[in-house]
Amino acid sequence: MKVIYIDVFIFVNMFEDFLLLICVKRISRAKTTNARIVLASVAGGIISVISLAEINSFAVNLLLTCIGSGLLTVIAFRYTDMKSFIKNALTLVVVSFLFSGAMIFFYLTLKPSGMAVINNHVYFNISPVLLVILTIVIYGVLFLYNRFFKNRSSSAVLRDVTIYYSDTELSLKCKSDTGMNLKEPFSGSKVIVADKKLFGNFHPDEKSRRIIPFSSLGGNGII
Repeated sequence: MKVIYIDVFIFVNMFEDFLLLICVKRISRAKTTNARIVLASVAGGIISVISLAEINSFAVNLLLTCIGSGLLTVIAFRYTDMKSFIKNALTLVVVSFLFSGAMIFFYLTLKPSGMAVINNHVYFNISPVLLVILTIVIYGVLFLYNRFFKNRSSSAVLRDVTIYYSDTELSLKCKSDTGMNLKEPFSGSKVIVADKKLFGNFHPDEKSRRIIPFSSLGGNGII
């Protein structure tokens, strides 16, 4: 391809980064907002311009990829702790390489006109308006998936729990998790873990409270 339009190149890579970050969000279950993902996609589109420079060093390209992935990770998912950052950044790198590999295979196999792969960045000679339409369509599909499938599967593990104490009762929404098998060691009764803020002024007296030892992957303690 003899001519690369810089505006189309940036927009295509913004679109690509948007889809990749959505994938990372779902794979790593990272909490973020759509606004942050869009902002990171814009940054990714601008950063992709660096790939147009003729850099033949694998080490330099790898370093630039890691720096770019780290920057996009911070913008899209914030920096909360090193473990989450590394997890999200590595997920982004892996997903990006898989996407680039698929695009390179597609390019070498079919050799479509108007397509180029430049330092693992994809370029399509396509109208930005069409890309906007495709983005809206894909986002709509994801929204419908969440609306009809994800919410339905989540509601299947929600339970209504009512706690009675003396003349008082408290109703809570609880998630039934088969991975939680915590039991009170003396009676063998199952234990529900809930945030203290949910109880408000509803607290049993000291005589009714029990201290329960527990052991978990994160360590031992008492509740």
